[in-house]
Amino acid sequence: MLDELRIWPDIRERLLTSPLGPHAEGFVTWVQDAGYSRLGTRRHLQAAERFGVWLGGEGITVASIDERVLGRFVGRLRRTPSPRYRHGRLSTIAIGARRMAEFLLAARPWQL
Repeated sequence: MLDELRIWPDIRERLLTSPLGPHAEGFVTWVQDAGYSRLGTRRHLQAAERFGVWLGGEGITVASIDERVLGRFVGRLRRTPSPRYRHGRLSTIAIGARRMAEFLLAARPWQL
């Protein structure tokens, strides 16, 4: 499924070599089953790539992902100005990383 989405080769490589790599195919299926379009699924994968690279750089394992870890990652992302949100709007990267965390938490404990 990952090949069908035609994501950039460097993004694909970084995702697959990150701590999230073994879960990428399952995540694609999960996102598509949730009704996301091909473009939406690609955006979620790009966000997962950023999250996975950050996890690897911080030495954080998949089993350690929780709300605190996700909060640390999201806290480092730049917020875009928005009149609707006082502190700015979260990026699509934050949203995609949260979806990946939800997927991983839903998979526990039998798949991790």
